[in-house]
Amino acid sequence: MHLWDETLAKNLIGCTLLIGLTREVGDNCSYEQFFGVVTHCDPERGITLRLEGSRKGNTYNLPPRICSRFIPPNRENTD
Repeated sequence: MHLWDETLAKNLIGCTLLIGLTREVGDNCSYEQFFGVVTHCDPERGITLRLEGSRKGNTYNLPPRICSRFIPPNRENTD
């Protein structure tokens, strides 16, 4: 399985993503949600979001793992 799809990465630029994180430490879990607009996609550095909402003005980097199984809404599957 490929972890990076260059065509999909290019199509993500300008899309708004909702991110949900779950952190587990021992018996404790914490949950966090935030959203932002994709500004950069790089196979080495990952996906950069310009955050909106209560985190507006900050950025967040996601790991460089995207595959063609994720298709943004209103975008065509190029596979």
